[in-house]
Amino acid sequence: MASDRSVDKSLVVWLLLIALLLLLVVNPLARLLWASFEDPETGAFTLDNYAAAYGRWRYVEALINSVVIGLAVAVVCTVFGVPMAWAVSRTDMPGKGLVWAAVLGTFIMPNYLGAVAWILMAGPNAGWLNRIYTGLTGAAGGPFNVYSMTGLVLVIACYSFPYMFVFTRSALDLISSEMEDAASTLGAGALRTTLRVTLPLALPAIMGAFIVSFLEAIALFGAPALIALPARFQVMTTTLWQMFEFPPRVQVAAAYAMPLLLITVFLFWLQYKIIARKGFVALTGASTKINKRQLWIEAGAGGVIIGRFSEANPVQVGGRLIQSGGQIAVDRFPLDVTLSNGEMSLTIHRVDGH
Repeated sequence: MASDRSVDKSLVVWLLLIALLLLLVVNPLARLLWASFEDPETGAFTLDNYAAAYGRWRYVEALINSVVIGLAVAVVCTVFGVPMAWAVSRTDMPGKGLVWAAVLGTFIMPNYLGAVAWILMAGPNAGWLNRIYTGLTGAAGGPFNVYSMTGLVLVIACYSFPYMFVFTRSALDLISSEMEDAASTLGAGALRTTLRVTLPLALPAIMGAFIVSFLEAIALFGAPALIALPARFQVMTTTLWQMFEFPPRVQVAAAYAMPLLLITVFLFWLQYKIIARKGFVALTGASTKINKRQLWIEAGAGGVIIGRFSEANPVQVGGRLIQSGGQIAVDRFPLDVTLSNGEMSLTIHRVDGH
């Protein structure tokens, strides 16, 4: 009886969650889809809303601009967010607390306030950066202009890259460094190990952050309203806002918003296909160990043992503490020689004095 009651309780919870999902997610999307095919006068089925939404080039151009900005923002977030996450998670770089504070600061500040800040810094006429440049060089104008598509991409990327950083760092923190150690032992360098072993294991998180950054960029209204409209180009969100001016065209706006849903579905399908094709899986035990400093042992000429270690970690060589990093040759030591950097150690036994 107790098991039956527990099953009944879990079933009720699942039904409530499904009902909540249907109410908050499926219901608005279904109403939006229905309105896109509804005649505003008679309520009959029609395709005129799609003809009105995409019958003018400026509406299509706004859609293209949104897609271009979204892809550019996602690429910029990947270029800056992934290396930063790798450095924080896989190295002993100084200033990790400062990096975290900067990342949290971007979450706290709304994107439209960031857009205002960049307008004050990089405005074409009165921006501080341009005023400093003209004051130093005597030029008629400065080189910076935030009122452009490049400026809009920069502003949005500054406040979207934390998604890439947080997703990637969380994934890297959960990945054991055993496979990286194995690759290093087999002679792979740090760059090759990172590109061929570490990042492929974090690929699902990177792809997820790429999609989130893209969707965040195309769904924003504040920053495009402050930058794109004065720059005389439109994006989807500003075009949708204009469709709700009097008289509102709700059905046309619903039809115009449908590509956003299709793009989202396509991106998640593409992520699934890429991840399924790669099939990278990390199997770890109860605890995950990450070695941020490693020791390599090589056989040099004439039987000399060579130790290579990181600059940040002292190494014990035959009982002597070596403070600086780089490379050291171990020769003319007693029969037993131990090299250790605090995390890895190796004892070398000489045979017949060789």
